[in-house]
Amino acid sequence: MKANIDRDEWLDLLERVGKLEKRIEEVFHDCNEYLKNQSDARMELEARIKQLEMPFVSFKRRQNCESTRFKHWIFLNEEGKKLYGEIFPDGEIPVLNMIPSMVGIEGKAERVFLIYHEELSNEQIDQMLTLLSRKFGADKELIRHEMLKNRIPLREKYVSSAGTNHLGLFI
Repeated sequence: MKANIDRDEWLDLLERVGKLEKRIEEVFHDCNEYLKNQSDARMELEARIKQLEMPFVSFKRRQNCESTRFKHWIFLNEEGKKLYGEIFPDGEIPVLNMIPSMVGIEGKAERVFLIYHEELSNEQIDQMLTLLSRKFGADKELIRHEMLKNRIPLREKYVSSAGTNHLGLFI
């Protein structure tokens, strides 16, 4: 059976097909936009995840490179063990440098070692903050802020000896 279509019907069908093609293009464009937005959102999420993971990655890297970092430490003398022995039972404290620095403490110039707090346990840090808070009557969070900013000084008079794995200091 042959369909006979007059010219007006034919033009109407062509117009409807054109509209359908246009609508298909719009839907196709909308789908592409949606996928692009999803891709952009995914890339943003992945970038944010990488930002959040960075401290953990650097911590892992620091752990993996622990043997390559120069380490310095001091040993407490008897007077130092009386003050800090509960926090450091073996008397060994990691320091930034085995050579003491000159700083002003309570209006006097004193030689001090700066404690390398990154190598302390959370418990040791908390005990140290509690001890300093009691001793100076200051808020623990204020001391924590200062510790992160400037480190904690330990007077040389509490130290019996210092050591390092950086043999280049002796050349």
